[in-house]
Amino acid sequence: MSRFAGLPVGFKPLMQAFRALAAQGRLRGTAFDVFGRTAARREERQLIDDFRAALEAVMARLAALPSPATVDAGIAIARIPEQIRGYGHIKDASIADARIRWKKLIEALDAVKVRAHDAAPVAA
Repeated sequence: MSRFAGLPVGFKPLMQAFRALAAQGRLRGTAFDVFGRTAARREERQLIDDFRAALEAVMARLAALPSPATVDAGIAIARIPEQIRGYGHIKDASIADARIRWKKLIEALDAVKVRAHDAAPVAA
């Protein structure tokens, strides 16, 4: 007896198509990934690389100057990807907004670092 017994007639080809698509999941990220070359996917990969670089810079700043303001700015920067949502033009607008917030937070983090260096040194 077939696993599809009792299901609508058009269901079997649909399930076979979904199985074929699922099998293609192994190709994701390889040279054979047909959707990996789209502008949206390239932008997503670039955004991931930019985000990792920014987080490494934030962690270096946190190690050099641990303060509540630095920690708060670091957390805000780390939460930016949570705000990127949608598809197509909606996602593009979301990414543009996220990059603006990102730039402002990095500038705020730099300002905290400058203010800390301008302070008078503590005598030992």
